[in-house]
Amino acid sequence: MSEEIYSENELIKWYMNNIRKGAKEEKVDNLWAQILSFYWPTREKYGVERETHIAKHSQMRANVILTKIKDDKLKRCLYVECKRPTKSISIEPTKTEWENAIEQLQGYIDKGKRHNLGPNLYAIVGIGVMVRFFVLHAGQKSLQTYGGTASLSIKKDHMEVHRILTEIRQRLTL
Repeated sequence: MSEEIYSENELIKWYMNNIRKGAKEEKVDNLWAQILSFYWPTREKYGVERETHIAKHSQMRANVILTKIKDDKLKRCLYVECKRPTKSISIEPTKTEWENAIEQLQGYIDKGKRHNLGPNLYAIVGIGVMVRFFVLHAGQKSLQTYGGTASLSIKKDHMEVHRILTEIRQRLTL
């Protein structure tokens, strides 16, 4: 993979710049689908799925899921729960907005567990251009903060977001 980071990619910049006050959630979904495709390309047996049912008999759908073919089966390695921007893209989502999105993501992961790739499952919550990262370690029941407790702006904190995504990518290839 080149040393280019997502924030330098013309297509991803276009998606980032289209997340403004009043943007629909689907714009955030599309942005994260592009970012995941950038770090986990199809040539390495990864896939990015949008609005995938989390279990066979469930109507619940995750916004974005990163998958990988392993042992001739499609396994999930990373879930992304996306939410439309709050009042303004420069305003930090409230504690309640973060908690609700994390709880929703945790529910998806709980229902879809048997489809997961490895011992650790990674997760992202993106609210507009703000992001937080999580991991579910083997044997644990709830998501743990990954990469620090603070939320990050995918625009202003792009180097730290890149570092975390690169680290997760390395851990998934082990």
